[in-house]
Amino acid sequence: MKNRKRVRRIALIAVMLSILGIFGTNQIQARADTKKISKTKQTYLFAVPEGGWSSCSVDVVYTEYYHETGATNIFNKRTRWYTASCAYATEKPVFIIGNVVHRNSSNSIVKSFKSWQPTDGIFGGGYDYFGTEKNLDSVTYSRSTTYKGELAYIVKCSGAMVPIHTGKVSMKLSTT
Repeated sequence: MKNRKRVRRIALIAVMLSILGIFGTNQIQARADTKKISKTKQTYLFAVPEGGWSSCSVDVVYTEYYHETGATNIFNKRTRWYTASCAYATEKPVFIIGNVVHRNSSNSIVKSFKSWQPTDGIFGGGYDYFGTEKNLDSVTYSRSTTYKGELAYIVKCSGAMVPIHTGKVSMKLSTT
């Protein structure tokens, strides 16, 4: 009885080792994405007649992830990360994040990325607006493309003398 169990155990180990030997000879090619990052920190002031001043400090980070395949790059993911802290007496500023767009050298939109999914993020306290989101649409461009990526945002304050400020972060998508 002991010999049978031992023979079975040895046979099982031999089968497992042979399976590992067969599958272990195949190589798995790992492909790590490279990233390009553009970010900004700005504070916007709003003069509110008979209401004092309002301000909004924003921090925006736009990241493109890609991998090279010969003479092209496949941009397969992008993220937008943002925070905004507002101070005000009577009118609270509103922060609105836009969609990422890719533009050509004539500044025309080639691709607009509209589908965003929330991702995990850790934020400290004190933010009126915050978030981190990703888009997984895939586009392929030449490594020497003249396209650029752009993420715009708006900060507005009702009742202010100049009620809207805009900002953006942008990057060249060329990798040569």
